[in-house]
Amino acid sequence: VAMEEARRMGARVVHGDRNIDITMQRLQSSLRDVDFTKVLRSTVSVQPTSPLRHVNLSNMFTEETVEAMKTREAASEMMNMTKQVLPEAVRVIRDERDEFMVEKLLACSGRVVAVVGIGHMDGIEKLWGEAMQKPKVKK
Repeated sequence: VAMEEARRMGARVVHGDRNIDITMQRLQSSLRDVDFTKVLRSTVSVQPTSPLRHVNLSNMFTEETVEAMKTREAASEMMNMTKQVLPEAVRVIRDERDEFMVEKLLACSGRVVAVVGIGHMDGIEKLWGEAMQKPKVKK
């Protein structure tokens, strides 16, 4: 829909995410030394009010679970839970890409509309806010 709207308005489209091949190479490298037996045995705590409180491996793909994941709170919580057991993976698939996308956005001029996955919104907003607080350097 965003692409169609950009074409309709004559807006320039910039693909601002890191190349998937690079992300996958970095993810593979980050998981090289992971003890998956330990990961499978690990537990993470979920708050009683969490939208993820009913999620487990046996009902991961129910309509209720999929709908629950469509909120910012749930996406953030899922990443934080994953970070407890696979911090390097979260760094690669979320944090590094947030930084990459913010750099791309900062390089754009004029008015910008960014379409990003819900799991990236918190990080991008934080990094964007930090970038806006930095004094501008004159060239």
